[in-house]
Amino acid sequence: MTHLPFLYPSRLLIPEFDSIFVEIGFGGGDFILEQALANPKALWVGFEIKNRRYDNLVRRGQKQKIENIQLVQAPAESAFSTLLSEASVEAIFILFPDPWPKRKHAENRIWNREFLSTCWNTLKVGGVLHLATDDTPYLQQGLQVIESIGGFATAEPKIITTHYARKWKQAARPLHRYSFRKESRHQSVP
Repeated sequence: MTHLPFLYPSRLLIPEFDSIFVEIGFGGGDFILEQALANPKALWVGFEIKNRRYDNLVRRGQKQKIENIQLVQAPAESAFSTLLSEASVEAIFILFPDPWPKRKHAENRIWNREFLSTCWNTLKVGGVLHLATDDTPYLQQGLQVIESIGGFATAEPKIITTHYARKWKQAARPLHRYSFRKESRHQSVP
């Protein structure tokens, strides 16, 4: 059974913009709203699976009359390549995803080879994948996956302040931020 995503607005805005940026798991939505307001000529696409977070951000976007935001309530892993074309995205932000630290839950981690390969395929040449976490083992797994995919070069990490970045910093947890630039047009990653 195919899961159809909920979209806000209900029509697909992607064809109307030349520059597309994506945040996966937007949580409270502060980062994506701030970026959409600061960059009105670019489309910001946000993926979120939690109903309350999605609904709250829809209301906030409507209240602020933001017209360059496309919100998708669906797992990014299932809706990403359906909605976004190959080599169409400037940057993807996966900031403080649930690390699923228990071994039995590891299959739920979004920083896996299949999904990060999808991200590589979706980025334009020169596009950037931004990753952030407070979980060192998850970071190590993500870095191994990025290396195994190939076609990425390390880029200057962008310092991004989110709810979780502030929370983990206040709790004196380590914050790991990495950015990777898509280097080449070599064939799509399987």
